Amino acid sequence: MNIQKYRNILSRLIVSALIFCLVIMHTLQLSAAETVASGTCGDSLTWTLKSDGAMTIEGSGNMYDYDDPYYGGTLPPWKDYLNRIKNVTVKDGVTSIGSYAFSSCDNLVKTVISNTVNTIGEGAYELCPVLQAVTLPQSLTELPKDVFSGCESLAAIALPQTLVSIGDYAFSLCYSLASIAIPDGVTSIGEYTFSNCLKLANVSIPDSVESIGPFAFYMCSSLSQIVIPGSVKEIGDYCFWNAGLTELQIGEGLSYIGRYAFHGCSSLKTVYYEGSEETWAGITILTGNDELSQAELICGHTIVVNPASIVLSNAETEVGSSYYPVVTFRPTNTTEKNLTWKSADANIASVDADGTIHGLKVGNTKITATAVNGISATMKLQVLFTDVPSSGVYYATPVYWAVKKGITNGFTDNDGLAREFRPQDICTRGQMVTFLWRLAGKPNPKSTTIKSNKFKDIKSSDYYYKAVLWALEKGITKGYADDKYTTFRPDEKCLREHAVTFLWRMAGKPSVKNVTNSFTDVKSKDYYYNAVLWAASKNITKGYAEDNYKTFRPGDACLREHIVTFLYRYAK
Repeated sequence: MNIQKYRNILSRLIVSALIFCLVIMHTLQLSAAETVASGTCGDSLTWTLKSDGAMTIEGSGNMYDYDDPYYGGTLPPWKDYLNRIKNVTVKDGVTSIGSYAFSSCDNLVKTVISNTVNTIGEGAYELCPVLQAVTLPQSLTELPKDVFSGCESLAAIALPQTLVSIGDYAFSLCYSLASIAIPDGVTSIGEYTFSNCLKLANVSIPDSVESIGPFAFYMCSSLSQIVIPGSVKEIGDYCFWNAGLTELQIGEGLSYIGRYAFHGCSSLKTVYYEGSEETWAGITILTGNDELSQAELICGHTIVVNPASIVLSNAETEVGSSYYPVVTFRPTNTTEKNLTWKSADANIASVDADGTIHGLKVGNTKITATAVNGISATMKLQVLFTDVPSSGVYYATPVYWAVKKGITNGFTDNDGLAREFRPQDICTRGQMVTFLWRLAGKPNPKSTTIKSNKFKDIKSSDYYYKAVLWALEKGITKGYADDKYTTFRPDEKCLREHAVTFLWRMAGKPSVKNVTNSFTDVKSKDYYYNAVLWAASKNITKGYAEDNYKTFRPGDACLREHIVTFLYRYAK
C-alpha cells in the first residue's frame, strides 16, 4: 500500500474518532433534554428547542412569516437547527404558523397544532421528508399552497371539516399518501394538489366541489377508481394524466374536460355517467382524451359513493332502554350507508342489525359500525341506572365507581335487568359489610362456621354470610353488647356512626391525636368518636351543609348514596 495513502486513511480515522468522542460527550451533557436554542418568532411568541429534538411554540398571537428558503430572504430563527428538530408542538394561544416556518426540516417526524391556530402559511411544512404524523386544528379553513408538498413519508392526514379551500401543490410529491377525504365545504381542488401521490388509492370528493384544477391528480398511479360528483362542472388540463384509473363515475353536472385530462389512463375500461347520452354529448371534451372516449360508456347510472369516514357520537342510555346512535357519513353525498354493528361487550349492551342499541347492564362498552368498504368508527357508550344520572348529583361518580369495582350491582327486576340502584333507600348492616367485603376483594374468611356464642341471626344461605364472617375476623364488627354480642342484626339500619366505625376499623384504627373535632354532636365518650374524627380528617365525611358542617348526625340512617360515597372517598 502507498505509505502516503495509508497515512491519509489513518489521519481520517483519528479525526473521525475524535469527532465521535466529542459527539458522545456533547450527547451526555445534554442527556436530560436541555434547551439548546430558544428565541422569539412573533410579537408575543417564543420558541424552544430541546436536545431531544422537541420544539415548542408558545405564547399568544401570530407567528412571523418567512421566505421560501430556495430563494433566500428572511429565514426562521431556528434555521441553523433544522436538522435537529424532530417534533413540533404548537400550544394553545398561538393563532398562526408562518409561511415556510418548518420547510426542509429533514428529521421532523411529528407536529401537533393547537386548535387556536386558524392560519397556516404557504409552504409551512414543505420538503419534510420523514414527517409522518400531523394533527391539524379544527378551526382551520384553508390549506395554502405547498403546505405539505414533498412530505414523502406522510401516509395519512385527517383534514378538518372546517376547510373550504385546498391550495395548489398542497400535497404534491407526498409519495406515501394512501387515502384522502376532502371535507364537505371545499369548493375546488387546486393545481397539482395531489400530483405524484404515487400510493394514493382512495379519494372521496364531496358534492360541494365545483372544479378540479389542472394536474390535480397527475401521475397518481395507484388511483384505480374515483367518483366525480354532479357538483363538479370542470376538470382541468392534465388532471388525471397517467393515473391508474380503471373505472370512473361522473355526475351529470360536468360540462368541461380539459386537454389531456385522462391521457395515459390506459387501464380505463368503464365510464359510468349519471346523465343521458344526449347530455354526455353536450360536454366539452378537449384534445388528448382518447382513453376516455375508448372506454365503455354506460349512461343513466346512479352514482355510488362509499363513505370516506363515519362519525359516531359517544352516548348514554339506561338499563332496559333502547337507543339509536347518531351516525354522520362523510362525504355528505355518501350513498352506501349500510353498516354492520358490533358491541365490544354484549353483556352491557347488545346491538341489532339496524344499529339499535339495548342497555342490559350498568357499565361502559364500545359500539363499532363498519361500512361495506371496510371503513369503521367506534363510539363509547355508558349504560346507566334509571335512577342515577351520569353527573349532576354528588353520588353519581361514587355509584358508577362502585359498580365498576364490583361493590354493587343494583336491584334486579323479574326480567333479570338491574335497572335501579335506589340511592335513597336506607342501607342495611348486611349490605354495608357486603360492600366492605367486596371492596377488599371478597377474601375468604378463615372459618366458614359461626360458633354458638356468635351471631345467632346469620345463616350460611345469606348473601352476606362470608362478608360477616370476614368482618368479624378482622375486628370490623363485633355485634351488639346488649345481647352479649350474639347478634349482628343484618337487616337493621346501618347508622352513620356504624358506617364510619366499620371503615375506621377496616383502615386499622388509625390515631386521631392531632385531629380537631368540629362536630357539636360527637363527644369523646362516644364509641365512634375516633372513627368520626378520622373520617372527617380524610374527607370521607363532611357533615351537613345546612348547619355549616357542624353536625355529623351519627344516629341518622345511612342511605345507599351515602354509603357508596363514603367508600369512594375512602378508596381514593
